[in-house]
Amino acid sequence: RAGENAVLVFARSADVEIHMGRLLSDTARPLGGKGGGRPDFAQGGGPEEILREAEGKLIAGLAC
Repeated sequence: RAGENAVLVFARSADVEIHMGRLLSDTARPLGGKGGGRPDFAQGGGPEEILREAEGKLIAGLAC
């Protein structure tokens, strides 16, 4: 945590094709957070709800 916001790190293994930078950016922006990065690693921050939203996208197969 950094004050009111969660500090977020999204990462994946080489055999997964989901773009972590887009997943974090696309999930964080509507919730007032920030973030982005490479296909395999991304960093950002914002409300903890970003984690639940990203998890939902992954489960639903909607991730980038």
